[in-house]
Amino acid sequence: MWITRGPDVGRIWPDTMLLSGSLAEDLWKQVGSQWEKENEDDLKDEMDFLLSAPALYTSGGERPGLGCRELVVRNLSKLPPALVRDIGDWLVQTRVKTAQLLRVLLLHAEDHCTQHLQSLLTVLYHACADSEPEQSSWEHLSAQRSTSSCCYLTLKTPLPARSSHGSGGHIKREFERGPVVGEFLPTLLPLLKSCVEPSRDPEMKLHIFTMLSKLLLDASNTLDSQGRFGEYMKMVLQDLLLPNLVLSLEETLRTQLISALEEDSILARLLACRSLHSLLKLTTQQLSPDSLNKIYPELLKRVDDSSEDVRLEALKSLSTWFSSLGRNYDPHPCRPHLEFLFQQLLLYMDDPDTKVQDSVLEVLKVASAVDRGLLQQQTEAVREKQHSPEYCDKLLQHIHSL
Repeated sequence: MWITRGPDVGRIWPDTMLLSGSLAEDLWKQVGSQWEKENEDDLKDEMDFLLSAPALYTSGGERPGLGCRELVVRNLSKLPPALVRDIGDWLVQTRVKTAQLLRVLLLHAEDHCTQHLQSLLTVLYHACADSEPEQSSWEHLSAQRSTSSCCYLTLKTPLPARSSHGSGGHIKREFERGPVVGEFLPTLLPLLKSCVEPSRDPEMKLHIFTMLSKLLLDASNTLDSQGRFGEYMKMVLQDLLLPNLVLSLEETLRTQLISALEEDSILARLLACRSLHSLLKLTTQQLSPDSLNKIYPELLKRVDDSSEDVRLEALKSLSTWFSSLGRNYDPHPCRPHLEFLFQQLLLYMDDPDTKVQDSVLEVLKVASAVDRGLLQQQTEAVREKQHSPEYCDKLLQHIHSL
């Protein structure tokens, strides 16, 4: 083997030859060993308490030495920019070599690569999307499943499927849902619990609950695929659902619904009125006077809405509003609010739309139980001013019958 001692051996035999690779591996071990000896003081703790290889370590060979691993870890932050550049190179061979280098780096970095996941995942995604089978090969990219569960879970399923099924659109459907969810309930549900805590971002919680509802609609093929979802039902109810069913109209919820009443979309205003109607029914006689007095002015604005459906829905909500006035709502301190409300509703009772007139009459009949004397006084004052006294007479007749 005299040829291996020549200065031009690298030009005669390419790097892919086993001999060249073995030589590079031996030299790298020597470098790591030498660096380990020179930095023995810094590595004392690691040398005294050597950790075993990660549980999912599947390199298919010997684990790199401590010195080699430390050298890679200390310089890992400098490498991703170059990897990102080379993984998109126009030469196929360059892209393949970059993917192979990434595998070696992950084997050395192990769990230390977690802090560089953003940049490393970018390289992995580029490699997976490459049109060359040699670069996107699972053998090149699946080297270090234990470095980060994120890398493992992201790449474990798509890559084998890509190689066996091609890039057909049916694969997407298989990865979005399936029985595999039921296998990870002990891990998934605590994660969902932390994501839907009351202090979390409402938009994020909405996405989580939307996803959960889709899974529950097909529970036999998703959450309950292993027949064990019943064991976690108590946790789902107590820790995920019930804490988020606590009604809070005082600030956040009331503000959000009232702001929705001002939306440009007719459907948004209609749904906001219906939501307030439902919430007022659920909290009958439990809301504070301040909360109630902040709700009715916004509903009154919707009675003058351009959409008839919104107007009628707002009147239903006002009827429920009057029904929600419990013992805590004293008519005497709140008399100015009631006067203004009665005056506005009596004006709408003279509306050209008969549906609105009928709805306003029903609302005022409910309101007569709150302050009959004030309503009778206001009705008699406007009776002669309206186009037709018919509805005022009906209302007065109802008041006298109480």
